[in-house]
Amino acid sequence: MNADETGTCRFENMKETVTVGDIFELHCEWPLTVILSSPVRIEWNQKEKTTEVQSQQKPYSLFLLDTVSLLPGRGKFRVTGYQPGSYNTGFNLVSDKGVVKVQPVSWQVGSVIPEEKQESIKAYPPYGPWREPLPLWYVSLGVLTVLGVIAFLSVKTYFFINRKKKIEKIRERLKNKKPFREFISQLNLLVREVGNKEAKGIIVKVDKSFRLLLENEFFISALEENPKKIIRQLKKYYPWFGNAQDIFDFFTEVDKLSSEKVKPEDSEQILNMAREVAIACLERKERK
Repeated sequence: MNADETGTCRFENMKETVTVGDIFELHCEWPLTVILSSPVRIEWNQKEKTTEVQSQQKPYSLFLLDTVSLLPGRGKFRVTGYQPGSYNTGFNLVSDKGVVKVQPVSWQVGSVIPEEKQESIKAYPPYGPWREPLPLWYVSLGVLTVLGVIAFLSVKTYFFINRKKKIEKIRERLKNKKPFREFISQLNLLVREVGNKEAKGIIVKVDKSFRLLLENEFFISALEENPKKIIRQLKKYYPWFGNAQDIFDFFTEVDKLSSEKVKPEDSEQILNMAREVAIACLERKERK
């Protein structure tokens, strides 16, 4: 930059007492040989020896908001100051087409904090990506969120491992066996018991056989679970299964007969019902 490419600036419409954030005008003139184009910004002389704190504060001591007018050799700009203090320094007006080195100009920006309170206010050094310490509830919320995620993942992992073990156990049990064939064989044996004095035991046995079929065919927990949980597992792992109302009706009927005096026709009815529901389950699986 040549020595004659310097300009002068003065402040206009400046209040008698300027505080942080007040807006005022900066009127500048420079040689016609220098062309500035909008947008214009203020840059500070990087060669000046300043401390780290001073270099951080400089961009906020005078900040160009926008251009009011821009003509050959002169311009008006709206500026403000974000850093309180007294200044007497030069700077550069920079645009894509040219640069003007402005001669030192003086201005003063006051703090919005009353003088009697300034001594009681202590500045804290920034840490991390924040300028100020985070409120305690932010920290608490962050800790709770992290703990919640850990708990959620732990529960998911627990159920995943348990299901994997369950599947391995069932596969080991089913070596060289067909679940549906085993179930039908059990029903045929129970049919022969219809009419005996121990006929009520048929209800318990058919219930256990049907639950075992569900475990072996669909790799779920059924032997010790209530009907609603069994159906929830089927819907969770096999969305195509449907509402499983027939399964729920079967368990409802089993529960009803378990508390009544069982007649031979009741035993036959529950055995037929078990066979029909089992066939329907297998048909759902084949149609998936």
